[in-house]
Amino acid sequence: MVVTQVQFRAVVAVFGLVALAAPAHADGGIKLTSESRMHPLFQGGMAFDSNPHRSTGETADGDMFLLMQGGFDIVVPSDRIDVRMHNVISYHHYLGLVSAAGESNTANLSTVKGGTALQLLGNRKGKVRWGTALRINRLDEPEPLNLGVRQGRWNNSGEGFLEWRPGGRAIGIKPSASLGSENYDANSVGATDLNRVSPGLRLDIDWRFLPRTQIVLNNAWTTSVYTNDDSNNGYADPISSELGIMGQVSPRLSVIIAGGYSGSQFYLSSKGEGIHTFSGQAEIRYDEQRKVTWRLGARRRLLPVTMFGFMTENSAYARYSERYRGGFRVVTQLKGNLRTFGALTANDIISISSGTERADISAGFDANLLWQPKKSWMIGLTNRFEIFDTNSVFKSAGVQGDNFVDPSFGRNLSMLVFEAKY
Repeated sequence: MVVTQVQFRAVVAVFGLVALAAPAHADGGIKLTSESRMHPLFQGGMAFDSNPHRSTGETADGDMFLLMQGGFDIVVPSDRIDVRMHNVISYHHYLGLVSAAGESNTANLSTVKGGTALQLLGNRKGKVRWGTALRINRLDEPEPLNLGVRQGRWNNSGEGFLEWRPGGRAIGIKPSASLGSENYDANSVGATDLNRVSPGLRLDIDWRFLPRTQIVLNNAWTTSVYTNDDSNNGYADPISSELGIMGQVSPRLSVIIAGGYSGSQFYLSSKGEGIHTFSGQAEIRYDEQRKVTWRLGARRRLLPVTMFGFMTENSAYARYSERYRGGFRVVTQLKGNLRTFGALTANDIISISSGTERADISAGFDANLLWQPKKSWMIGLTNRFEIFDTNSVFKSAGVQGDNFVDPSFGRNLSMLVFEAKY
């Protein structure tokens, strides 16, 4: 949630299922030294994807795939320097059961991906604490915001912060800085033009005036420098400042309310009109007997995006989870997004087919049935349905030719998964 304090969490997961499982408990793992432990993890699954290409027409063929994922966490707990490291590698093997005439077989989508993340937290209980996090991720998923096709890329980032809590520690001041990079494989038209480096700054201030209630002021700025396309530099520079309050209204009811200003395109106004707009968040959480949790929320924010400079994202979501005896859980989420974009720079990848600005609509519904009788393993049955519609078209969709294709799609993914973490 945006108004909470920034925390660096080293998590690389497939379909978010790792995040749903319980973290490694203190007594588990393989003892490396008197203080450090290694926690091996494994995930395997079988899934049916109704539209792995995320495409329309004849290319929207479904296929089954096998998921195999392995890795390990290293934990060195300490109040002086707390160390957490997460490593994972996964292999998606599409069986290639269906192939449309003249189109690529889904077996060609089989891929290896993964990542590593390192988190350090120093002087954890002191008045002045510090932290840093480094992540290296190999990704291979379609990206409607950029190319609209399956595109391999490296996504790397580094972050660092200082936090000062003077006096009785009711007030916290937390400046932080980040640096991210994206590097695309050179196997699609214009892909390497999207390579970029993205520095960012944040300043978060919070005041805990009640045990479980705080006022938070979040300030953030980021920009993007395109290493292979100077014409886009200085165009994506969103800045935001939001003031919010979060806390418990009653033992069962919690709220988040935040609002403020967001703006972009201060440096190169010659590239079209910039934007100055409202941003904020509202959420209500209700916990019923500590077994049932409801969340309803809405969010508006301004984000940097390739070629368009910035996008305004308006989202609404509803989440429900319930715990049953025997380790059963049900977790569901319904979410919708409306995104509008800045002016399109000159390119040969994307074209607006109607209207004067790009607009995307997406919606999705997730339903997960999980059984976790022990902290160390879990079995889950998940289903995700999503739709995506836009007034833009993408050139060639990663294949030879000069035709533009509609990237709108509908997709359903059903998966049976097993996860173990020692």
